[in-house]
Amino acid sequence: MFKKISFITLSVVLILSLALSGVQNPKNSESAAGTLKLGTLTLATTESVSPNGATISVNQANNALNGLQLTVPANSYTNTRQFKISSAPVVSQTFGSNFVPISPLITIDNGGGYSNEIVTLQIPVQIPAGNFAMAFYYDDKIGTLEGIPTIAEN
Repeated sequence: MFKKISFITLSVVLILSLALSGVQNPKNSESAAGTLKLGTLTLATTESVSPNGATISVNQANNALNGLQLTVPANSYTNTRQFKISSAPVVSQTFGSNFVPISPLITIDNGGGYSNEIVTLQIPVQIPAGNFAMAFYYDDKIGTLEGIPTIAEN
């Protein structure tokens, strides 16, 4: 069964791994802790989502998140939630050479609480041939990454 998702403040970065054999679970490796140096945080959108659910889309050609979609199914929350989606470019990182960010750091804030349904996030990126992408939660307070399950890549 899927775990309910908490969106207190969710920070996500999509990375590109250059070699499958060289990928380590950052949480379990000796160099598990690291940092992301970020550029300026930019607001992409703010939208209210009622208990009926909604899909929030970023449709701004000049925005790094153009094409991003956050789908909040009906009955995910019992009250209306204000979703705020922002991004900041990753200027540098200390997680090692197998961690290659291909998206900005994405921050989603909805005031907190658990969703009663599975909330999905579609992140627009170009993945070079012969590579794969994986999204991670980033905890800037303790400098750790946690892999996020991927439903599909298209």
